[in-house]
Amino acid sequence: MGDAKPTAEYGKANPATPNASKANACPKCGAKIDPGDNFCTNCGQKIQ
Repeated sequence: MGDAKPTAEYGKANPATPNASKANACPKCGAKIDPGDNFCTNCGQKIQ
């Protein structure tokens, strides 16, 4: 097998999805939310 070499992109955040992790959590309580949810099922916070 060949030697793996790190690239310039290694360790950098993906600029196309800077808030991807936050988009899947309620901004009020942090509970997981599913795409398309309008309200948090944990606390009732309006999502969209």
